Amino acid sequence: MPDVPLELLHAIAMDIKSDSVLFQLRLVSKTLNSVATPLAFRVITVKDSVESADTLAFFQGCDPSVTSVVREATFEGDPETTVDGPRHQLAGEGKPKRQVGGDGRRS
Repeated sequence: MPDVPLELLHAIAMDIKSDSVLFQLRLVSKTLNSVATPLAFRVITVKDSVESADTLAFFQGCDPSVTSVVREATFEGDPETTVDGPRHQLAGEGKPKRQVGGDGRRS
């Protein structure tokens, strides 16, 4: 690959809207891996499923070069159910959406 400035590669990668393309771009070369990784993992979504929980557990054990670029984690699930069964919604209570920032604390 010819010497293309990292700034140009980053600008091109920023225009990629498909996460799957960003993940594929990481496999092309070490340079493109370093450009695409922060974009591919900037936001992770954890769904209310065993598979998603397993993926999150695996992700937590990944190299810090991958986990350190996460800026937002979104947890999605059915607000009407919990592990213990149906959830009773209080008056005025909205649908919960929890996010974890880059420092790991919930907001």
